[in-house]
Amino acid sequence: QQSRFQRAKEMYSRELVSGEAFDDTRTDLLSAEASRELAALELSHTEIRAPFDGRVPTRAIDPGEMVSSGTVLFTVADLSRLLARVHVPAREFRRIQTDQTVELIVDSSQDTLRGKITLISPIVDPASGTIKITVEVRDYPPTTRPGDFAQVRIVTEQHANTVLVPRNAVVSEKGEQVVYVVADSTAQRRLVAVGFQDKKRAEITSGVESGERVVVQGQRSLQDGQPIKIMERSDSGTES
Repeated sequence: QQSRFQRAKEMYSRELVSGEAFDDTRTDLLSAEASRELAALELSHTEIRAPFDGRVPTRAIDPGEMVSSGTVLFTVADLSRLLARVHVPAREFRRIQTDQTVELIVDSSQDTLRGKITLISPIVDPASGTIKITVEVRDYPPTTRPGDFAQVRIVTEQHANTVLVPRNAVVSEKGEQVVYVVADSTAQRRLVAVGFQDKKRAEITSGVESGERVVVQGQRSLQDGQPIKIMERSDSGTES
């Protein structure tokens, strides 16, 4: 149609065709251009573009399958960040805040991740007595997968300049917390108050002073004032 229009335009300028014939040719050209634009629009509808960058975890159709408007084709996941839903005891409500750093250990890979609290629910779940918080993780290794479980560690309180002992040094005797301290090669029984604890250490808030040596082996069979032999560890890693 374009070349036909150009010929008609040149002939019209030489007065070789009537104005009516030239107008008909121009109308045909405009109609052809409109049809081409409509065909291009319909062709663009055959290309599916995601609204954001991500990965496709689910495909709902097979190649060559007929689809209609509104049909779900794919599920696209935005993996630029991960969100962890965590339920914490309501008594910790005043000790957590947004932008607080959180440590997560992924169950499947044991990877340690770090995130920040972005949302704190103002409502306490009456069934569990917990509040829900949302933790956002921006940086994580490729072995981490959405939907995995993780252990979450949130620091709600810190004690500075405290006495720490190996956790196995603390024994329970008749409902009392006891630590045996080395004093002049004898075991001295001390009643202690225990604060924070983790898998390896225990905080002693009273009963043991900084710098004192505590018994970490055989203390369950000791008695107050009983003589003990201190086993020193050599550089090679053996005891003497």
